[in-house]
Amino acid sequence: MKNLKMKSVLLFFAVLCFHAAQSATYYVKASGGNGSGLSDQDAWSFEKLKASFTTGSTVLFKRGDVFYGTLSAENSNFTFDAYGEGANPVISGFKQLGVWSKATGNIYYTTLDVESLNMVTVDGVVRSMGRYPDAGYLKYTSHEGNSALSGETVSGIPFDPAGAEIVIRKDRWIIDRHVISSRSSNQLSYSANNHYGNNMTYSPVDGNGFFIQAHLGTLSKEGEWFYDKNAKRLYLYSASGSPEGKTVQVSTLARNFVINSQNNITINNIDFEGSNTDGVYLVGARNVTFNNCNFKNHGGNGVYGIDVSAITINGGSVSEVLNNGIWIENNGSAVTIDGVRTTNIGIIAGAGRSGDTAQEAISVYGTGTTIRNCSVISTGFNGINFSGSGDDVLVENNFVDHFCKIKDDGGGIYTFNSRGTNRKIKNNIVLNAVGAYQGAESSYWEAYGKAAGIYLDGGSKDTQIDNNVIAHGPWAGIFVNGTSDHHITNNLVYDFARVLLIHSFKDLFVRNLTVKNNVFLAKLASQSAMYVHMYFNDDPSQYGSFDKNTYARPINDANTITIQREYAGGGQANISLSDWIQQYRQDAGSSKSLVTTDQESNFRFDYNNSINESSVALDGNYADVTNKKYSSRFQLAPYAGLVLIKNPVTGLIESIASGHWSDPSIWSGGQTPKSNETVLINKGHVVTSDTYPTEFRLSTEGELKINK
Repeated sequence: MKNLKMKSVLLFFAVLCFHAAQSATYYVKASGGNGSGLSDQDAWSFEKLKASFTTGSTVLFKRGDVFYGTLSAENSNFTFDAYGEGANPVISGFKQLGVWSKATGNIYYTTLDVESLNMVTVDGVVRSMGRYPDAGYLKYTSHEGNSALSGETVSGIPFDPAGAEIVIRKDRWIIDRHVISSRSSNQLSYSANNHYGNNMTYSPVDGNGFFIQAHLGTLSKEGEWFYDKNAKRLYLYSASGSPEGKTVQVSTLARNFVINSQNNITINNIDFEGSNTDGVYLVGARNVTFNNCNFKNHGGNGVYGIDVSAITINGGSVSEVLNNGIWIENNGSAVTIDGVRTTNIGIIAGAGRSGDTAQEAISVYGTGTTIRNCSVISTGFNGINFSGSGDDVLVENNFVDHFCKIKDDGGGIYTFNSRGTNRKIKNNIVLNAVGAYQGAESSYWEAYGKAAGIYLDGGSKDTQIDNNVIAHGPWAGIFVNGTSDHHITNNLVYDFARVLLIHSFKDLFVRNLTVKNNVFLAKLASQSAMYVHMYFNDDPSQYGSFDKNTYARPINDANTITIQREYAGGGQANISLSDWIQQYRQDAGSSKSLVTTDQESNFRFDYNNSINESSVALDGNYADVTNKKYSSRFQLAPYAGLVLIKNPVTGLIESIASGHWSDPSIWSGGQTPKSNETVLINKGHVVTSDTYPTEFRLSTEGELKINK
């Protein structure tokens, strides 16, 4: 019995010691060695860490230190964090280059041996590959499948481009990269072999553009580079002389951190930089959390994931990334991105992957997605993209500014072929849709940037778009593109060529929309408050329920709605709100602007992209399009916006009681409204009329009844 007790005690002690060893805290610093790792004085080196840390460990990296290499998680259940004072520790794939020789003119070279190269910085600034021409695109006029294109511009290329890359604008949303095999007169032949992304799905579209990169002959501007893999040389254009006095860094590792089929991992206060393809690479990972981590200067993606669940990224930033900032490519579940700032994602044409879903700031394909409190600034294509069949999606309290800078037919917030339940886009501010027509001139009838604030693309369904502020762009504010079953409510949409744009197709027709309590406000006389484009003989009265909206164009409030019938016997017509109501039996309780102005400079737009209420000072007397007066100062709620008009003209006739339209006693001023006057039926009043009053600017907070 005594021996049994002793064995039990020894076994318990052994288990306790094993558990303690498994849950130890280890220290790592740049000057560390091969010691115990249990203190700063005996800290591990980065190489020792990669060979030693185990399940259950906490690993602390010294602040201010930079660690070169790739970490691969071989275990689950561990935590990375920082210790000490200063900036976050950095895991880096950068190598600094220092010995340069002159090639010719202002071009210098140094020896470099890497499999591929995407990221080069000079004095901390991301530099692009050289390209021909220096800016814009060369036009191609014909093509052969997806293997060759031709045009008069081909013969003008001042070097033999064989072996270089051709970058082809195949469609408005596609920029593909191919390796050129040969040039013959006006034809370039190239391979289609999934070279960095999928370049096989799309073929060129005649009339679009291309340029050449990855060739020594393209170097002509400061900081441009070309990597010759065969010669193992990096060439750099430096007009100021040898680059030896500059800090030139290149990405020499594919990834900073790899988590493959591991789970229960937390990374706090660690930065990742200088990867060639992915800062963090997640495959089959579960329950992984990043807190206050920053991802900067990556040649591909800041964070990439596929077949992942319970991935959380809290705070931190993603910046200067050439493809996607955060990309969950497929099979994502319960992904949360909260409080992340992205800047300059995918803004260099020809530097991202080929194919779809490239050069986006935040892109998640899956279910249970939450994207909130993020700031998404300066993006090459879509700012936020959530797609795929999935329930429980929340895109909330985000600030998206300047998007679709190099590709378009996209949006600040975009969804495609996605459906499910409990899907919400709410309380976001989306500003400054840019669009990129250059290189896509085959769409000559759309010679403008095609970027929408919120874009509901084909096959997407059942999404609530509520209480968003969307402003400024050459195309669409909210775009409903052959989709159904959406609820569009309480949004302020301002200053787009087509403030609300609806496309309906025979095989993708629009039905079951709820469009209520929105303000669709056109700033310019050339803009449409609503634009309905039908590609077959459709009936907008079947689109769902439209009501209590404001369709405003204060600078010219006549015929603010455009109906485009693109089918035989169709045509285009600009109609008034009253015509829309009568013809299509929609928006019976909707109104036009109750104020007018003749100066674009009288418009004022304010927004609050913070979590706190803000106070805004005014320099005069203003009113909104409902004729609510503002002077001196007003308060803006979090993630809210307001458009005001200075010194507006009203001419407002208001109801003061219920009764018949023709009864002067029910109107302010004691007279019935005259043609083109602005009329308001106040709350609680019921006004009857024998016909619909089409010649007035009508707004109703009460009720208008038509005697039949």
